[in-house]
Amino acid sequence: LGTPEDAILALSMSVMRPEKGLDDLLAAAAVLPDDSPIMIVLAGDGEERPRLEALADSDRRIARRVRFAGWRDDAAELIHAADLLVHPSHADALPTALILALGAGVPIVATRVGGIPEIVTEDVGVLVPPRDPVRLADSINDLAGDTMRRQNMSSAALRRFAERYDAAAWARRLVSLYRQVLDEQGHA
Repeated sequence: LGTPEDAILALSMSVMRPEKGLDDLLAAAAVLPDDSPIMIVLAGDGEERPRLEALADSDRRIARRVRFAGWRDDAAELIHAADLLVHPSHADALPTALILALGAGVPIVATRVGGIPEIVTEDVGVLVPPRDPVRLADSINDLAGDTMRRQNMSSAALRRFAERYDAAAWARRLVSLYRQVLDEQGHA
């Protein structure tokens, strides 16, 4: 990915469309402290990629800190390599990247929009308002600088995934729902 080995890797993985808020992430990269070890990797492709790459290339503060990884077929490995996942979306119902991050035990910084707060609770990540690059940068920087907090969030993320999103957990909830419906029909 072209990042230093001692970098804190902040991964964003999505289709590159305007509503994904990647402009905000680039703006956040520009205001991170100069001595911050954070490297931001944007994985994905889409209509916005050429414009975002040009924007990153035009500002040395962004260019030195941001890498474009393109479309990847190794999403799971990429998420496991990340120290945190950043999802700055302006609108999103159920971002699968966030669920993958939980399953990998990767803490999350995301925006408080759509269905994201149902996935990202305060024990597994940080929610910020959309379209606020300064708050986004502050949250990324704070989390990157707190190893113990990231470790605690990692453990909580794995538990949350097992409880809510693991296939076996889904199957148990579905069986429970069917039993409930059948019990209600039997009592009618």
